[in-house]
Amino acid sequence: KNINSLIRRIHTDGIYTDQDMDFLKVNQKKIIKIIQKEYDRLLDLKTKFTSDSLTKKQKKQLIESLSENQIPLPKKLVLEEVYEKIKEDFMYIIASIENSPAQSKGVAEYVWQYVYGDTLYTLEDNRLIEFADKIFMFSQKLKFKLAKLDQIFEDKDWYELKDILDEYEIY
Repeated sequence: KNINSLIRRIHTDGIYTDQDMDFLKVNQKKIIKIIQKEYDRLLDLKTKFTSDSLTKKQKKQLIESLSENQIPLPKKLVLEEVYEKIKEDFMYIIASIENSPAQSKGVAEYVWQYVYGDTLYTLEDNRLIEFADKIFMFSQKLKFKLAKLDQIFEDKDWYELKDILDEYEIY
């Protein structure tokens, strides 16, 4: 961390002192080791990269670093993250429906059929992202609500979810 802060300070100020140079000389081996480690990581990424081989944490780091450096994100990587987020949100919503005494099994079955249907895979990319955003907002709202109300997924919640699902349904 001291090396990084020194490099940033030198880069922003544009000047360095004799003390800075002494510090760099003393830590030269560490710096070279860090550079080699990063270079090896990038080589591995270049030769072994498929988005299937990345963990969720690695995908998140890759997206952040590509965004920071203003490099366009690979479409497949973005869509994988969108589908993963939709899946997580639906799993929470379905669990909430199944655990709620106010809902019948038919409601949960309807949502399961929607998830396993073709709609999610036939939506255009922009519509899919819009859908993911709406489902995310709904699930967050539901999390806050259910934290207070003893896990009751009410009819009002069902109608709101149904409106979202119907809006993106492809017939």
